[in-house]
Amino acid sequence: MSSGLMLPIVVMVGLALLPSSVSANAGPGTTAPPSGAAGTVNGPAWAAPAAIIATLRSLSLALQSLFNRLASARVARGDLAGAERARNIANTMGNGLQWWAGLGTMSWDYITNYVFTQSVARGMGLSQAMGHLSDLSSIVAEVTQLGSDGERLQWLARNYSRAFAVAKSALGNLLSVFDHDGAIRNCVLAIQREFLEGDLLRDVLRLGPTDFESIVRMSKDVLQRIFASAQNGQGQRDAEL
Repeated sequence: MSSGLMLPIVVMVGLALLPSSVSANAGPGTTAPPSGAAGTVNGPAWAAPAAIIATLRSLSLALQSLFNRLASARVARGDLAGAERARNIANTMGNGLQWWAGLGTMSWDYITNYVFTQSVARGMGLSQAMGHLSDLSSIVAEVTQLGSDGERLQWLARNYSRAFAVAKSALGNLLSVFDHDGAIRNCVLAIQREFLEGDLLRDVLRLGPTDFESIVRMSKDVLQRIFASAQNGQGQRDAEL
């Protein structure tokens, strides 16, 4: 069996063998909270990271689909360079889904760099990202309620600067959360680059606001799970002082 196949199996088996009382983000010397406490992982210790990995996969698939659609739309309007950039990002998302490819995958990146580690900067980034993603979700919901391209164009003329500021802050916060070089951070960086240089937000709000709303919701779901574990770990440390 190849090392690329064996390493993820070893890690997931190790997570499965942990006692169910251990927090999914517990570090060395961290004790489990009382049963039923806020943020407690009920069930196997691997349940929380496994759920995050599953959501990351769904999020990657949704992003891959959206960027492929965006590439087609840009080709149709003659923006070949923009279409190529969108296809490259879609391919980046697809590569991150290849679990057995080894250390470059999103799942492996999450397991090795984020499951058992915490930092003050990451915690602050989580809290701020949740707030900005909630604001972005409300903004996108406004767009999804509009019934025509004309209405969306009018909305963008009035509200684009507000939407841009919120999305820019959210992407910056995500880079504070995913602060290790790896597949997840590379995907966020690719999206941020297209957002800043390629008018990505305007395109997705016009092309697929419903898909974008789903992507924002899944992003919040990932962060909520991480945030709950991080808050739980901080509460344990405060209780021990």
